[in-house]
Amino acid sequence: MANEGQRTYFADPKRIERWPTREPFTSHAIAPLLAIANLHAGQRVLDVGCGGGICTVAAAEVVGSTGRVVGADLSPVMIGLAESRPYPPSVTYLEADVQEDAIPGGPFDRIISQFGTMFFDNPVAAFRNLGAHLAPGGTLTAAVWQGMDGNLSFMAHRLAARGFKRAMPPTGGVPQGPFAHSDREWVASLLLEAGFAPPTWQSFSLVHRCALDDVVTEAMLLDAGIDAERIDEAIGIARTELEPFRGADGQIACPLEVQVYATPLAP
Repeated sequence: MANEGQRTYFADPKRIERWPTREPFTSHAIAPLLAIANLHAGQRVLDVGCGGGICTVAAAEVVGSTGRVVGADLSPVMIGLAESRPYPPSVTYLEADVQEDAIPGGPFDRIISQFGTMFFDNPVAAFRNLGAHLAPGGTLTAAVWQGMDGNLSFMAHRLAARGFKRAMPPTGGVPQGPFAHSDREWVASLLLEAGFAPPTWQSFSLVHRCALDDVVTEAMLLDAGIDAERIDEAIGIARTELEPFRGADGQIACPLEVQVYATPLAP
């Protein structure tokens, strides 16, 4: 089964416990993503890796009651969360793996993804399948992280890069995870092989203001696989790195470095 490691990871009920804290970080990308996707009333939209559905509902607000939005995610836990929240009749949520599944409701005028395209274990197959769901003149638009250095909210990844142990889901032989699609040239090569045109890119420097414990706690780091014997050291490093971003009100102005690519199918 495709993407089995990611399916298991994101089906863990612990994702739900942390997701309300994590969503405010990722939601900053919704506005630029939807603006670049150039949504219009009446369009059919597929939201890839919809998570808790915030971006899906935002897209539905743009396409209006005459449009339709399908939010697809391979995690039943995430789909359950999305369905537990208010959403308009124009939205349908679907537990599916867009790497290989046929998605009803298409063909789609727009396919969007808010940090959902970086987890495919066969990205070319996934992009090819998405391309098969696009209507003529349709586009794929996705938000991805620029890189680890500019994204302090990913403390477990930063600590792993310094030699702290971190357990990760199986990768299937290709880069997966938050920063897997930070390399523009590599992403472009995947899209071209899958039948898309060369993508255009835009970069955004965003800020999320939050409490320190929204960025790093012992529970977060342990769950991410940081060595329990080094947890105090890890927390100390993380808090030291975050301290320069703390304001007079005690809040952390956490930088978020995002990039959005857009591409139609190749002619």
